[in-house]
Amino acid sequence: MDVHQLVDDDRLRGVQDWDDLAVLGRRNLDRLARFAQATATREWPDATRVERQMWTKQIQALNGLTESPGPVKPLLPRLRIESFGLGQEVAIFVGDTTDIVVGPWVTAEVVEVVKAHRVAWSSHPSRGYYWRVTAHTKIPVLEGRSEISFTTSEPRVLVLNDVAALLHARTEDPRFFNIFVENARRAWHPLWCLETGREGSGEALDLGQALQGWDYGVSTQ
Repeated sequence: MDVHQLVDDDRLRGVQDWDDLAVLGRRNLDRLARFAQATATREWPDATRVERQMWTKQIQALNGLTESPGPVKPLLPRLRIESFGLGQEVAIFVGDTTDIVVGPWVTAEVVEVVKAHRVAWSSHPSRGYYWRVTAHTKIPVLEGRSEISFTTSEPRVLVLNDVAALLHARTEDPRFFNIFVENARRAWHPLWCLETGREGSGEALDLGQALQGWDYGVSTQ
């Protein structure tokens, strides 16, 4: 069974096969099971008998993995939906955003989570609707403002508690770390760039390299 038939939108980028699923941790497997069930429900009416059997077999196999106890690991960026809550602390990489002199990482507290819509994203399966998260930084970051907005799947934003877990995984759980880094690799401009008319690098984020700034004591605000 091809593990990438479980979900759409390349949410499993970085995961090569079913063996990789075993290292993702319980939270990622639970989230993946939700996506897989939603995809199966959507495809079921038009599926053939063989395709339905395949879906059933895959979901049963995935549910078998979720039933096994495992460590709690950071959620992969492409599996994060409704994952940020008010008051949560996050770490934001702004090292590849132009005209920002702080960083490359800044810390912030989530102050708003709302359902929003962007016409430019209407071709996406979500039809342009997304969760817009706003966080308050300790010092001004964008044009003198202390608020910065992003989507839940923004790879440049990490739950602050997950940073230590990822740095630990780099040496102690490298398979998971490499999957996470590849899952975060996306070539796009962050929402805070789109909303302020500024340019980001536009290149795919290398989270492994970005975290070097945290390692080497580059100041965070």
